[in-house]
Amino acid sequence: MLRTLAGALFVAAGIAVFLFGQLQLGQVQFALLAVLVTLVGVGVITVPWWVRLARELTDERRERIAETERAEIAAHLHDSVLQTLALIQRQSDQPREVARLARSQERELRTWLYGPGGYGRTPQLDAGLTEALAAAAAEVEDTYAVTVNPVVVGGDRPLDDRLRALVLAGREAMVNAAKHAGVAEVSVFCEVETGEVHLFVRDRGKGFDPDTVPDDRHGLADSVHGRMERHGGTVRLRSTPGEGTEVHLTVSTPQEVPS
Repeated sequence: MLRTLAGALFVAAGIAVFLFGQLQLGQVQFALLAVLVTLVGVGVITVPWWVRLARELTDERRERIAETERAEIAAHLHDSVLQTLALIQRQSDQPREVARLARSQERELRTWLYGPGGYGRTPQLDAGLTEALAAAAAEVEDTYAVTVNPVVVGGDRPLDDRLRALVLAGREAMVNAAKHAGVAEVSVFCEVETGEVHLFVRDRGKGFDPDTVPDDRHGLADSVHGRMERHGGTVRLRSTPGEGTEVHLTVSTPQEVPS
């Protein structure tokens, strides 16, 4: 809008300067009136176009927000509900364990939906980066009976949307290692730098070929790659069958000295 008004002002000023140089002083007022009427006419003619453009931009923004929200919900459901259902299916012959998993998942989902932090927030992900990583690692340990040792160097940072996405994507990488690597320990290393935060999730397990992952497996595609892309981060995956896997996540952060 500001550019449009400025452009119209410059056009009117240019025409006025031209007319001042070409017409007598007595004719200038009629010329300026003609210019004003012309500009008003152009404005009236283009009003429907401007209104339609504003409506389209608003609709596009609303659709983009809704699509991002759907992607975040899908990623969270995959990270929590679907993984818990898979565990319940594998442990269906252990009623006590099934009941424990169901109660834990119900509590987590209720907190995510109706918790004090509001929809889509969990308390452990509203703390600092170090605490959030420790909470994610502890949750994976409790659920999958593996050892996860997170190490953070370079200081702590308060969580924003990008760092929260980093923690959630890192948690999914931990879960994948716990489920598929066949190891008893997963290494998590976080390096906080000025302007960037790097998170490495490593295991020395089975490894795999990323090109052979079926299209219906959404863990890496949605919960890691998709989540990081939506928040301006990057993912580097290195895995070799028989030699383990390393997931390297990176997000940019405000230029400030870590606390």
